[in-house]
Parts: sequence; structure tokens; C-alpha cells
Amino acid sequence: MKFTRGSAVPRSAAVASTSTKRCPELQPKHTERSTTPTARLPPSSARICARGNGLTIRMRAMAARLDGEKSVLAELKGVDTRYPLYGTLKLSPGALSARPFGDQVAIAPALADRLRVGVGDRVRIGEAELRVIGLIAEEPDKAGGGFTLGPTALVDQSGLALTKLVQPGSLYHSQYRLRLAEGRSPAAVIKRLNARFPDAA
Repeated sequence: MKFTRGSAVPRSAAVASTSTKRCPELQPKHTERSTTPTARLPPSSARICARGNGLTIRMRAMAARLDGEKSVLAELKGVDTRYPLYGTLKLSPGALSARPFGDQVAIAPALADRLRVGVGDRVRIGEAELRVIGLIAEEPDKAGGGFTLGPTALVDQSGLALTKLVQPGSLYHSQYRLRLAEGRSPAAVIKRLNARFPDAA
């Protein structure tokens, strides 16, 4: 992985992202809410995120109705508690909570339409049955997220673990958002990060 300047973020932000790759073996990882099995990222990842920055893991996945009548290819996005770091995640009126936790998911309106589900319904993604807690109205990092294969299904890191889709050999894309002090040069910080965390490749 090489750190690069992200698009659609303030000058005081830097975004680092990997290309799609295969994840290594799993190990238990403690989050603020629970201890769940999740992908073991390079040691540099923990150090980067411990500095008050954010991690998002994206992958394609099938979202399906529980009755099996309909399934849709979606972009599954697992985020940490700092997401979106810049901007605000907004759900449409009627949402059950401000953001998903555990076995909850927030989905794009297009995904709700294609699956014919609404707030309070459950959908299956991987091995998890997730309750839809709201429809996404504003997704701050959408513009800079690159090409997507389907509408978003947003979960937290424990929700991502419940799907059991992050396994040895699975494909995913990880993105780190770094909050910089006002006036600091993103280019200079990126150069230092690439030199300091060579194991992030």
C-alpha cells in the first residue's frame, strides 16, 4: 500500500488506501464495543488508527431478503467509530438510530428498492442477518470512494465480522483517513508515512 492524497476532503485531511487485495489470517481484535474476529491488518494499521484516524473496509457482497426471493450485489462498507472523520453520515427521517452497531445495517435507498425492504426489516449479508435501521441520505466519502459495484450497505466493524465475509483469500479494499493539524502539508505527511510504515504494502 502507498499513501496518497484523497479526493473530496479538506486540505487538512489525508487519505490512504490500499488496492484491492487478499486479507491474511484472522485473529481476535478488541473494538470499543465488542471483541470480534476480524481481519488482521499490518502492524502499521493499528498504529495509524490509534492516532485518532479512521479505517474503512469495503468489499462487494450479496445482500438478500430473508425469504430468498431477491438478492442484489452491494458494496459492503465496514466502518469504525470515527467514521466519517470529515462530514456527517445522515440517514433519512424515520431511522431507528443515527448509525448502525452490531447486527444493524444502514442501506442506500437503491438497495432498499431492489430488495423491496424498509426500515425494521432484516436482510442477509454473508452469514449475518442484519436489521435495517435506516436509509442513507448522505454518505460523505461516497464521492472519493472510487468505482463501486452496487449500492451501499453500511455496517460497523463488529457487523462486518458477523458476516464472516472477511476470510483468508477474500478480496477487500481498506482506506485510512488521517486528520492533520491545520497548515500541515498532506504531501509531506504522505512521504513520511510511506517511509515510516513500509509494512503497509
